[in-house]
Amino acid sequence: MDPHLIDLSTRLAEVAVRSTATSIGAKIKAVKSSRDDKKIIAEMNDLIYELLEDKQELESIAKAYQEEFVAQKLSDEDLEFISNTVLPMLKQFLQEIARTQDDENEKQKTIKLIESLDAFKSLLSIQTLNVLQLIGFNFKQGIGEPLTDLLKNIINGSNKNRLQKYNELALERELEILKIVQDEEAFDRFRNM
Repeated sequence: MDPHLIDLSTRLAEVAVRSTATSIGAKIKAVKSSRDDKKIIAEMNDLIYELLEDKQELESIAKAYQEEFVAQKLSDEDLEFISNTVLPMLKQFLQEIARTQDDENEKQKTIKLIESLDAFKSLLSIQTLNVLQLIGFNFKQGIGEPLTDLLKNIINGSNKNRLQKYNELALERELEILKIVQDEEAFDRFRNM
């Protein structure tokens, strides 16, 4: 769970415990047991200020929850953009792959995949995306974050491959230099270069 949401939940629980009818009733009863009117008024004022502070904190927590919900929910414009953009882009991408494939069997598989994309149109409709959001699917967490992580790993993986290749070549160079040093004639030719 998101640490921010955990913090909000904790704060909400603390305010709820402080502001229960039982705890407020107990405080009022304790204040009334005093016979000093000035002390009763001062303590009631303190209680009122505490309740007002709790109310402000509850409003702050509610606003934070609302902002968190809005940040996770895609707008209708976003859903429409996704619906109208993803399939055409995917179709264009697959057409380009099919155009560049040399193996006729693989090319036919790609063409069949392109033809089957029409079946996915109904899955990417605005109504379907809205229903998924209503039942709690978080597109940013469910698709965005894993896709970001995947691309990050691909990029890091290619860098690791390059680094590994560089290290292998450096080791190979070192071995060749050691072979030259062991051969006196080769070492003389190397020095004269």
